Amino acid sequence: MQVLTNRFGESYLYEVNRNTFNQIGCEAVYSRHIDERLFLADTLHVIVGTDSGLLVRHLVNHGLPEGSRYVFVELPELLPPVEALLADLDLGERIHLVATDHWLNTLTTLPFSDYANINAVRLTESLATRDGFLINYRTALADVQQQLHALLWQHNLNLGGSLFIQRQLENLLEHHIPARCLKDSFKGRTAVLLAGGPSLDSLLPWIQEHQNDLVIFAVSRICRRLHEVGLTPHIVVSIDPTDLSFDISKELFTLDPGVVFVHSNHVAFNLLAQWPGRSAFLDKRYPWDNSGGDNNLTSFPPTVTNTALHLAIQMGFSDIILAGVDLCHSSEGHTHAQGSNERDAGPRLGTLGMRVETNDGRLADTTADFYNAISLMGAQAEDANRKGVRIINPSPTSARINGVRHVSLEDIATHGSDSDPTTLLHERLSGDSCLERRSHYEEMLKELAYKHGRLQKIIQLAEKALHCNDGLFGRSGMTADFKNKARMDKIERQLNTQYKDISPLVRMFDARAMLRMPPSDRDWTDEEVEQAGRNYYEAYRNNAKALLQLIEQAQQRVKAGIEEEQETPDYQILLDQWERDGIPGRAGVWRTRHPQQAAVLPPDVLARFAAMQQQFQESFADRDTGHARLSTERMCLTPVRSKLQMLFKERSVGELNNLVTQLDKIASDEAEELAWLGRGYLAELEDDLDAGWRWYDKVVSVAADRVQSDDANAISPRLEDALQRMSHIALSRTDSARALSVLEVLSSIAPVYAPHYAELLRLAGHIEQAVEVYTDYLQQAPDDLTSMLKLGRLFQSIGADDAAYAAYGYVLERDPDNRAASTLLAEITTSAT
Repeated sequence: MQVLTNRFGESYLYEVNRNTFNQIGCEAVYSRHIDERLFLADTLHVIVGTDSGLLVRHLVNHGLPEGSRYVFVELPELLPPVEALLADLDLGERIHLVATDHWLNTLTTLPFSDYANINAVRLTESLATRDGFLINYRTALADVQQQLHALLWQHNLNLGGSLFIQRQLENLLEHHIPARCLKDSFKGRTAVLLAGGPSLDSLLPWIQEHQNDLVIFAVSRICRRLHEVGLTPHIVVSIDPTDLSFDISKELFTLDPGVVFVHSNHVAFNLLAQWPGRSAFLDKRYPWDNSGGDNNLTSFPPTVTNTALHLAIQMGFSDIILAGVDLCHSSEGHTHAQGSNERDAGPRLGTLGMRVETNDGRLADTTADFYNAISLMGAQAEDANRKGVRIINPSPTSARINGVRHVSLEDIATHGSDSDPTTLLHERLSGDSCLERRSHYEEMLKELAYKHGRLQKIIQLAEKALHCNDGLFGRSGMTADFKNKARMDKIERQLNTQYKDISPLVRMFDARAMLRMPPSDRDWTDEEVEQAGRNYYEAYRNNAKALLQLIEQAQQRVKAGIEEEQETPDYQILLDQWERDGIPGRAGVWRTRHPQQAAVLPPDVLARFAAMQQQFQESFADRDTGHARLSTERMCLTPVRSKLQMLFKERSVGELNNLVTQLDKIASDEAEELAWLGRGYLAELEDDLDAGWRWYDKVVSVAADRVQSDDANAISPRLEDALQRMSHIALSRTDSARALSVLEVLSSIAPVYAPHYAELLRLAGHIEQAVEVYTDYLQQAPDDLTSMLKLGRLFQSIGADDAAYAAYGYVLERDPDNRAASTLLAEITTSAT
């Protein structure tokens, strides 16, 4: 790597930064291009690239904000020369230089969780990464972005406890049969696990042909597709606690009620409470550790597919075939199989950053949750292999996963049995008769009442701790007394010992609220100590109050459950409770479980039951759902521009060509123009600049037609992209006339292009026009000191030293430490003497 030094005394690696800092120096460049958020306090900054060390030096010279840390991730081959260029600097303990293959290890030495808890982890590109003169920077950025996103996703998942706890308390109504009864129930058999990936469509015919030899697992979101093709699974699995889960899984209710529903304890309440068939729950019955727990089979996050696979392994199958377990996008951009809202919305073509290798060697886009699921599924599969269980994925387009064998369909042998899977499953599921349900409810009421009293005591202790916290430094009219610290310590010990059965749940209910405090490895001010204590115990109190309210609602719901099992129930209680909970389908569940009472319902009650069942039918027949609308929003073409640009910078001809092909299939003006842009990029990568110009000119021509017709959408980002590339082509051919023409148009679109236009005018000898463009621009952007420096240099080059002096003085007045302005001003002073 060649080290050069510019006129401002800044040493840099030419291959990394080329001429980025040569005109006005790095300080002026960074003042314009580096986000001010880089200087936020109490923030962990992950920065890809160091700009030959100049960005590190800029930070040190500027001064690090309190509580912030910086992890610079550099290409391995550049780390030694960068370290040499920074040898004169003391980087201290808060700046870390690390190679791309070791940067995650560095995070383990830092208080990463402290920063993640307060949403203060930021990823930044250096100018070298943004410019991409070395293409490896773009790959490094994608890798770091992918890994950091997955890490933060997992961290945030662990903090999101309130919804899971709420669902678990709601679902007590159906927590009768623990899934442990299914353990080792199908030894030596072959299972097929159906998930929602695009490859499901190509595998369904084979599964239907061999269904008598298979035990069929399905994730709940594909029930609509299974209903369409007439395939009935033996087990449906669901774990999602959100309301959207009902939208995407409601076709569960169209399946044969003989299907067994296996679910997490926090599954969507409106899905479970309205299911009329048999079910079994995973994990613990209660959200706290009750006596001995349930010794139950567990779910396996992050996805329902991970959980379904874990369940199948625990049930003893020798071979488990994966179908629709893609965990990546298809080459056409589809994320899910037919029969899903995502497929109806169209291909998702704009995903950036995360890619994985498929079984046939293709690179495919994926998302953070899928990326995380791949590594966890790999660990599951390898563990299963050690136990003699084979995990097979016959789809060539699915993500390659460690421990999962890619075997073609014709080479897969199934192991059938004379016993019917549904019969065997139902024999295993015992414990939900009328008497057993009633017994469970009585036990639940006792448990809930006990925890209700414990929470009331915790609320009192938290209030007492808040009072002591005010007394630490003399707030709220109190006298400062550090004995309050001892009192608070005593309260904390009580919470951790006397109430250890419930206090961890209180803290977990909204963990992020309890963790809002500065990084733990720096000194705190008295005010920060006091505020941290207040935040902690207010969150403790508020969490306990919210949990108390959920328990009270659960008590009411369980009492209604007891009423459901009475020989002559109070129907008003039942109907009112179902209405409050928004589960009209519960009326059908009750009628299925109590056919004799249902046959003699009083006319007025029968009418209300019928109205509820009608409401339920309408709810799961509705296709215009929140999830459907969200899927459509996600499939918009807006992000495709950025993806086209990234693939162009990475010179990914194959992926770029595929993306253009998929755009051709979409009938819209936006898709057509994006395809033209993509073809222009492809032409440039093939060194056919004439073809590239023609494709870009098509975008410009369409925009010109819109201008003439007064279309408000004439000036689009696509037009700007096309003009940028046309200016690049013209400049690369030293065609200054065309370049000037294009830059003039760009300058009329956005003032940001005016400095480039002015510079080209200067180079073409049009000095007066260049001065005019710079002057007009600086009236709109008076804080652009970089352009003011360039205007000063333009004056200086034509001997207008007074004007140049005024320009440099303007810069120094606003930025006294600007070395470039000082150096150039000194040149004028020296030449004048």
